[in-house]
Amino acid sequence: MSLLLLLSGMLSNMTFRFYKRFREYLWRLLPGGLVSLTALGLMSVGGFELLETLSYRGLFQLRGPVAWDDRIVLIAIDDATLAELGQFPLPRDVYAQLVEQLAASEPAAIALNFIFAEPTQADGALAEAMEQQGNVVLPVGLDDQARPLTPTLQLEVAALSTGHILKDLEADGLVHKVRSVAIQQTALGITLIEAYGLRQSLVPLPPLELPLWVNWPGPAASLTQYSLADVLAQPPGAGAFKNKIVLVGMTATGTDALPTPYDFDPPASGVLLQAAIVDSLLQQRYLHPMNSVWLWGLLLLAMPLESYLLTGRRLRWQLLVPVACMAGWLTMSATAFVRANYLWPTAVPMVLVGFTGGATLVSQRVRENLALQRLLDDLWQH
Repeated sequence: MSLLLLLSGMLSNMTFRFYKRFREYLWRLLPGGLVSLTALGLMSVGGFELLETLSYRGLFQLRGPVAWDDRIVLIAIDDATLAELGQFPLPRDVYAQLVEQLAASEPAAIALNFIFAEPTQADGALAEAMEQQGNVVLPVGLDDQARPLTPTLQLEVAALSTGHILKDLEADGLVHKVRSVAIQQTALGITLIEAYGLRQSLVPLPPLELPLWVNWPGPAASLTQYSLADVLAQPPGAGAFKNKIVLVGMTATGTDALPTPYDFDPPASGVLLQAAIVDSLLQQRYLHPMNSVWLWGLLLLAMPLESYLLTGRRLRWQLLVPVACMAGWLTMSATAFVRANYLWPTAVPMVLVGFTGGATLVSQRVRENLALQRLLDDLWQH
């Protein structure tokens, strides 16, 4: 009987200690667990989307601008061109004259970033100039009813190829990625790279079934460009366009506006997106997003671990450790972006770490206040 009582007492004591330790574990894991569950719910409804898209522009600002590939040249229809040649759209014989002049400079590829959807009497001259040049690429798009918008048949036949110029804006108003293939067309920038490979060296392309994440080099002003009016009046030297990829597009104020990480107010123009695609492929520095399920799973599991390690620590550690973790994550994310063109989740992990640290601090203070209140109640009872 005494042995049974002894065993029963030992079992009861072990059960009590296990329950007490288990309850302590739960208290330590609780703040991080609540943060992870809340984050999981917000992510399921896109609650963190804007926060993460804002960090996209921040990474470019941290990196700073880099030089555009010198094989890209923009011929801009700017305010000076419209003042001299008339309002947009310009007559198509202007483009025919431009293509004829460029032929002497032997560019590798030319893109006229306009959808010539309506036929005109000057289409014949433009088509003839394009056929003689043999490397002119034209864009296609969608109208307001999402129907394909293509060049006239005469110009489409004369072009080397066509490519889409669809722009998918994110929550921050920027284009982060483009569809490599849409409306049965590769993006215009990709089509230009393919045309470039016919006369120069081939450029490796990423998998076309995946979106192409654009790595914006720098502001529009740092891209080599010439005014269309100046090119027609006094063409630059032959070396200005020789073996280059030449984009012709609108940059006049208030037309085809498109913000970029470096041109937000005032914005750049849509043709700059195609130039950035070409630059990303020529330099092989398009972005590689790291947004897999396992990465987010590890981040969510790390929050309970953080609260477990911080519970019971001194206040300075509860403040310093989350700050150090956030700074370390920002450093790793920026380094991966700058050095290897990897795009990690940046803002959301830092917010999760900060909230977990704050929740742990509040949880510990609540527990201490409850323990103090129980102690005071016991003292009053005695």
